[in-house]
Amino acid sequence: MVKKKPEKPDGKTTEERRYYISSLPVDVELFSKAARGHWGVENQLHWHLDFTFKDDYNTTAEKTCAKNMQMLKKIALAILRIVQSLYSQSLKRIGKQ
Repeated sequence: MVKKKPEKPDGKTTEERRYYISSLPVDVELFSKAARGHWGVENQLHWHLDFTFKDDYNTTAEKTCAKNMQMLKKIALAILRIVQSLYSQSLKRIGKQ
């Protein structure tokens, strides 16, 4: 369990508890790096999906269709990242070309 006390923009502090299951040895430094690394990847992926593909506006109701669209968007995002060095532009701009 990790306790976190984030401060809200209005100055109020709340306490959050997050529970993790891991096979890592009990080492706070190692665990912290693993948790931050995981969430860094997750946040970056979801941010790119939303920013590049406007994922928050997706209204696909059928679960199978929604899963297929997510898979295609992740593949497209991976391809855009590969070619990004060739264009020297943002992923969103490359995707619109």
